[in-house]
Amino acid sequence: MIRGTLFEKIWSAHEVVPETVDASAVLYVDLHLTHEFTSPQAFAQLRAHGLPVRRSDSTLATPPTAIAAAIAGRVTDPREFAC
Repeated sequence: MIRGTLFEKIWSAHEVVPETVDASAVLYVDLHLTHEFTSPQAFAQLRAHGLPVRRSDSTLATPPTAIAAAIAGRVTDPREFAC
């Protein structure tokens, strides 16, 4: 069994190139969660450079978790946002 904290175990399992004095570690990210705030810009940059989403089978979109401040004051019934 690998010893260490949960963070250290996860880090070790995903480390491709260890950290050195001159360079940061390289990690393999096997799950990419997207959200509504910065993902549109990221996908626009990929399109602009003609790049595909790598491992689209491991990219998941998360639902919005916040309501804009301008709208929040006018919401009287949270069921208005029910899916």
